[in-house]
Amino acid sequence: IVLAALSGACAHHKLNSTNEAVAYVRPLGKNKVSGIVRFKPVDCSVQVTTDLSGLDANSEHGMHIHEFGNCSALDGSSAGGHYNPAKVAHAGPTDKKRHAGDLGNITADAKGDAKSEGMIQCQPLEHLLGRSVVVHAKADDLKTQPSGASGDRIGCGIIGLER
Repeated sequence: IVLAALSGACAHHKLNSTNEAVAYVRPLGKNKVSGIVRFKPVDCSVQVTTDLSGLDANSEHGMHIHEFGNCSALDGSSAGGHYNPAKVAHAGPTDKKRHAGDLGNITADAKGDAKSEGMIQCQPLEHLLGRSVVVHAKADDLKTQPSGASGDRIGCGIIGLER
């Protein structure tokens, strides 16, 4: 029964496992964060691989998918709120009920670089295209509504297909 439910959830996927998406993160305002976030479909989910630099040494930052693919405002407000099509409460990336854009936290090393890998469960890649990835100034506490108290937006990138 579980396999049937998963198969049904994947039936609406229009892209195949060879399609990947990418967001090139650029700094907002006077911040220095930059890098790349890759999205790859894996079964009914999306693998997210992050490679960022320019963060404060040994720091933790919330990272979310936001509803609009617009990084034009210096404060990142043009990206809108967290991508939340189910209209549920903010939570952590492994919680069953959470925003579809809740990616959790990334941790920068002593050089200010952050590399991570995670999964967005039960989410088709095509629903993420044209949205943005936003890196925040502080860690996401995974509970404060609606944004995890993760602070200012310091980096932004628009998610698009990579061919």
